[in-house]
Amino acid sequence: MSNYPKMLINLVMTIYREPKQAGQSLLRSVVLRKFGAEGMSENLQSLEAILTKLGLTSFEAKVYLTLLTQGPMSTPKLARTLSKHRPQVYTTLSRLSEKGWVEKLSGKPSLFKAVDPEIVLEVALKDLEKSVEYLLRELKSISGKTREERYGVWILKSFETLVARAEKVLEDAEIDAIVSGSTRFVKRLMDSIVNAQERGVNVYVLVFTYKGLSFDRKMFTRLKKVKRAVSGDLISLADSEVGVLIKQRRVYSSVEYGLVLEEPAVIDYVLHDFFYRWTRSQTIRDEAVPLPTCFTMHRFAIIEAKKYLRKGVRIGAKIRGLNIDTGEDVEVEGEVVGCDLNMKTGLANLSVRVDDSTVLVGGPDAVIEDIAAKYIELYEI
Repeated sequence: MSNYPKMLINLVMTIYREPKQAGQSLLRSVVLRKFGAEGMSENLQSLEAILTKLGLTSFEAKVYLTLLTQGPMSTPKLARTLSKHRPQVYTTLSRLSEKGWVEKLSGKPSLFKAVDPEIVLEVALKDLEKSVEYLLRELKSISGKTREERYGVWILKSFETLVARAEKVLEDAEIDAIVSGSTRFVKRLMDSIVNAQERGVNVYVLVFTYKGLSFDRKMFTRLKKVKRAVSGDLISLADSEVGVLIKQRRVYSSVEYGLVLEEPAVIDYVLHDFFYRWTRSQTIRDEAVPLPTCFTMHRFAIIEAKKYLRKGVRIGAKIRGLNIDTGEDVEVEGEVVGCDLNMKTGLANLSVRVDDSTVLVGGPDAVIEDIAAKYIELYEI
């Protein structure tokens, strides 16, 4: 339903509720008042197009709208109004009656009336929802049988699909996530962000406003980590595995394409850029991260560990990643004894005491460290 122009659906309801006016076409009076003469034909065609998406043929939609706006009619009168042959109109009315879109009053001649739009739209949308649920189950069952590329950068050209994909990224997040965007974009993702937080996901949000628009801090009271940036792109990225990147424009939805990111090297670059902007942005909200907590984004793990160390809290860390020297998977656990986060040199690592030695833990691009971490769990000792 979100993809149907709400203005046009509201028009159907307005036309239906408008009192009869003698001496003029009800449809014409309402549409002229709302859209003007130039927009009347175009918007009626749009209404018919929407109704076809709900299961009607183009002519069925035209018949329904005619009865809705002109009131009850007999078959002969409706045929004259639409300049169509009676048999075609009668057959169409019979189909509409079977589908529940028109009511028939027996008599000589029989009269046909459009059913209340609220009723037919509710029923039609429920049927559509069932069809979509069935289609989704079937498509998912089929997709598991095909070979899936694990890594890549994919292009999407539908803005609404990109935003829905951004929401899905947050809905599937398990450990940590970042969001960057305009106030409107962040507001669109708000419920998905809050739900992720409630599942224990650490979500970091950068928000900016376009020139000339106001900024209201109150809209972010449901979020735990928010900073205000000067500008940026529209980003939703989770667990260092998948993300959506949309090049921002002055007009919210005026984008030609966006990217779905599943390539580790590109994701690491986006995370690095996001973190750079995070450290230079104005703090709006910064709630403490409760322990234990987990990260795939090592720079944020370092920030949170550093805060606890400054408070005098002893914290431990469990790390999974790669041994820099051998390239093999490794797991270590010990006490965090130091945090290095130097924006000038680019160094970002944890010093973890393991048995009698100290291990340096960096991120995916670690070179001088001992371990390139994929997963970091922090807990209080």
